[in-house]
Amino acid sequence: FTDWIPMYNRPRLSNMLTEELLERIEDGDDNLLIVQSGSIQAMQKILDLARSNDKEVLFFSEWAENPFLHNQSWEGFSRETMNMHHTLHHFADSADVYIAPTGLVYHELIRLQDLNSSLRGDFIWVPESSVQNDLGVYANIATIFAVLGGKVTDLPIWDPFSDDLKQRILASVSKGIDIWDRQDFTPQRAPESHLQKSNVLNINKTPAWTPILEASNRLLYIGNSFIGTEGGLENHFPRVMHEVHAPFQIETKSMIFWGQPLTRMFKTEVINQIHNGPEDIIIITSGSEIYLDSFYREIKEAGKKMLIHMTWGRNPTINDGGFESFRQQTIDISKSSRNFQNRTGVEVIPCGLIFYSLVADPPTLDHIQLRADWLFMEENIHQNHLGTMVNLSAHFSILTGLSPVGLPMWDPYPPTLVQALQERVWEVVKLWKAGEEMSIFRS
Repeated sequence: FTDWIPMYNRPRLSNMLTEELLERIEDGDDNLLIVQSGSIQAMQKILDLARSNDKEVLFFSEWAENPFLHNQSWEGFSRETMNMHHTLHHFADSADVYIAPTGLVYHELIRLQDLNSSLRGDFIWVPESSVQNDLGVYANIATIFAVLGGKVTDLPIWDPFSDDLKQRILASVSKGIDIWDRQDFTPQRAPESHLQKSNVLNINKTPAWTPILEASNRLLYIGNSFIGTEGGLENHFPRVMHEVHAPFQIETKSMIFWGQPLTRMFKTEVINQIHNGPEDIIIITSGSEIYLDSFYREIKEAGKKMLIHMTWGRNPTINDGGFESFRQQTIDISKSSRNFQNRTGVEVIPCGLIFYSLVADPPTLDHIQLRADWLFMEENIHQNHLGTMVNLSAHFSILTGLSPVGLPMWDPYPPTLVQALQERVWEVVKLWKAGEEMSIFRS
C-alpha cells in the first residue's frame, strides 16, 4: 500500500516540513518513507524522526536545472549534478542511509544522446522547464525500484513509448547507480548531440474560420490543474505557436489555483489582472455558469476577449459510475458550455468532448496498446502528456481556425498515434463549431 502527501507550491524539502508531515511520520503506520533530497538539515530532521519511530527512509536525489533553459549550459548542468551528488554521498555515508541517484540518471540520459536521435535534447523534461515528463517519471521509478530491489528491472510503462526508449532509460539507471557507487563525481564535457533540433512547421493554409489569435496577442490563463498540470498550457501554447510558420510571438501569463473550482477563482487579484493587465485574450476553465457570467461581465467591461477551456468527466476507470458516468458528466459539461456560448457568444474550446471521443472510440493502430484511460495519468483525474496534446491541439484549432495535424509535439510517441490524435481533435472541433457535438454520444 502506498500513499502520497501533496506538497504543491513547496519547491524545497525544507518547505515540506509541515506539521501534517511531521505528525504523519510520528503517528502514521507507514513502514518506508520515500523522500526527495534537499538541505542536509531537512534530510537529517526527517531521518531522525523516522528512525525514532522505527521507520525506514529512502531519499531520491533532485536533478540540476534543465541545461537547455535560458542562461543554463551543459557545463553548469554537469558540474551542478556532480557537486550535488558528492554532497549527498557524504551525507549518506555519515547518516548510514542510501540515496537513489535520480539526478545522475538524468545526467546520463542527456549525456548519452544518440547523434541521430529525433528526440529533443531535453527529452525527459516538459519543454522549457525542469519538470519531469512521463519519461522522467519512468526514470525516477526505475531508479527507486532498482535501489529497493537491488537490481535494475524491466518495468512496464504506462504510455505507448517504444521498447528501445525504455531500454535506454534502464541502461542509464544502471550507469547512474554505478557512478554513485564508485563515487566518480567528475563533470563531463558536453556531448556533440547536445544541440536543440529545429522543428518548425509550415502551415500556410486557409483558416476554416476567422482566427481569434493575432501574432502580437497576450493571453491570460485562469484555471486549475486541468490547465496547469504537465507543464501548463501557458507554456506549451506559445512554444508551439513560435514553431509554426510564420512564427507567432505571443506572450502568456497564468493564474493557476491548484485543486480549486471556478467558484474560488473569482478573486480581487484576478479581477485586477483582467482590468489592469496587458493581456488581450482571457482563457478560463469551465465551471459554474453563474461564475462564468461574472467573469464575462468583468472581461467585457475590460474590453478583452474571453474563451472557455472545457474540462472533462471523471476518468472512467476511477469513476464511481464507470464509463456511463463519464459519458453523462461529459454531456452535462458540454450542454452547459453550449448554453453559455449561445447566450454570450464566447468561444468554447471543446477539450472535454475530445477526451470523451478518444476514450470512447480510441484509434486502432498496429502494435500500439492503449490503456482504457490513455489520456489520463493512470488512475487519476488529470491529463497526461497525451491529454495535454489534446488540449494544446484544441486551443490551436479554435484560436487559429487551422487543423492541428502536423503540429510539433514534445515527447517521442509513435507518429501514427500523434497523427490519429490530432486528426480526431480537428474532427471534434469542427463538430463543435457546427453545433453538432451531440452526435459524438450517439456513436
